[in-house]
Amino acid sequence: MPPKRSRAAFTTALLATTLAAGLLTTPVHAVSGTPAADNTYAFTAKLDIGEGDSKRACSAALLNSSWLLTAASCFADNPAASLDVPAGVPALRTIATIGRTDLKTTTGQVRLVVDLRPHADQDLVLAKLASPVTDITPVALSVTAPVAGEELRVAGHGRTKDEWVLPRLHTGTFTVDSVSGTEVAITGKDGAAVCKGDTGGPAFREASGSVRLVGINTRSWQGGCLGADEAETRTSAIGTRVDTPVLAAWIRVNAILRAPGAPHDYTETGSPDLLARDSSGQLWLEDTRYDLLNKRFTGVPRRLIGPQWNSYNQIEAVGAVGGPASGGFGGTGVGDLVARDASGVLWLYQGKGDGTFATRTEIGPGWQIYQQLAGGGDLTGDGKADLVATDAAGALWLYEGTGDDPAPFAPRRKIGLAGWQHLNQLNLTGNIAGSAAGDLVARDTSGVLWLYQGKGDGTLSPPVEIGPGWNGYTHITAIGDGNVDGKPDLYAFGPNAETYFYEGTGDASALFRARSATPVLRDNWQTYNHVL
Repeated sequence: MPPKRSRAAFTTALLATTLAAGLLTTPVHAVSGTPAADNTYAFTAKLDIGEGDSKRACSAALLNSSWLLTAASCFADNPAASLDVPAGVPALRTIATIGRTDLKTTTGQVRLVVDLRPHADQDLVLAKLASPVTDITPVALSVTAPVAGEELRVAGHGRTKDEWVLPRLHTGTFTVDSVSGTEVAITGKDGAAVCKGDTGGPAFREASGSVRLVGINTRSWQGGCLGADEAETRTSAIGTRVDTPVLAAWIRVNAILRAPGAPHDYTETGSPDLLARDSSGQLWLEDTRYDLLNKRFTGVPRRLIGPQWNSYNQIEAVGAVGGPASGGFGGTGVGDLVARDASGVLWLYQGKGDGTFATRTEIGPGWQIYQQLAGGGDLTGDGKADLVATDAAGALWLYEGTGDDPAPFAPRRKIGLAGWQHLNQLNLTGNIAGSAAGDLVARDTSGVLWLYQGKGDGTLSPPVEIGPGWNGYTHITAIGDGNVDGKPDLYAFGPNAETYFYEGTGDASALFRARSATPVLRDNWQTYNHVL
């Protein structure tokens, strides 16, 4: 049983004017700001909880095709006393309307909420939809913390300063006042305020055309909101941060949400998997599942994917973030593969989520000009996985992911001029060292491992040495977040079946902790000639 979440903050003077979920006697209603343009911030959802005179309303954010994130206080019987919410089917019938900017229309999608997964001690709950929503782009989680003075946008379906029943999604600009380990305090600009019905709504950062979720609204003073104390003028509010590694890991495990740079989850368990090809050309799935409760890897028997994979001279795991359902390059919701054959044709294998792949589709010819391919990370910060390639002249090329099938890449652009032919292992990862987006980890021919931090615009910072001695490994694989702590990790494989796990620290000055043996991985890894 999770502990009761009495939360001392709810007993402060702030409580008197917070709890934006509220009990409503009329249909409910958004941020006291400005109406949102049609089809903008479509990831914002309206929740109608209960029926009749006891009906209440909240807002929420769409994280992937099947899950919303909102405030646990929306579902608590008495939020002032406890945020305890039973897991499972909601006690009150809950309807989610997603992507309907104008509530007078029939756009967007309407779903019943069928399952709640509350956080043990934060005002957060994951809400599962009865069926997936595949035509609305979810919001991606921020990988960087908010800072004082930064501006965030807040969206919600609550009331405004002069409307009880709001026909349209509203948004407002808020300035970050302070940041704690779990919360972010904000104040509305130009009269914007978080009102009743906005609880659970998203606070997000907009930059360079991308949107990243920073927090979930939980409490506010409601200054200027209709029905609030007319003497109250404060427009400040509190949100629960979702950018921290611990919160991100909790979300990924419970909502099976894959982060940029975690392309290896082919089984929808929330933990990454490995694929390995043996000398006969058979491709195997090695499920390296991590038990978050007991903090250990658990062994799962390997599964045969299929034969004849030795017809490819390059196989690469690619994205888990592109496409309409936060899925891979093909938009399937799980990691996909690309494979290059001897003639230079590149093929796409879309993951099905059960450890198998759909029939391949051709991406295009001409890929024989590249020495190495590496995929899975998001170098451009747009929430879609990218691919990089090195040619014989030593140049590094970026193929920006589009999330589109059958055209998963934009035209290539050169991001490295020379010298890349001296690297014999490339791993495009997630935000492994606190950079703006994905990073690149690469080994040179002398065995030194280097970190190239992504800038978030598709380019890389100058390399930083991680350390020498990595030429003792036959394969180095950026598995993604292997131990589900919010930081990408590495696996390394020796020539005599040695298997090691390098836990990521998120600190560029000491990127990995000392290696540890991984007994969960079988003792016949020397039979594999390619691991990804």
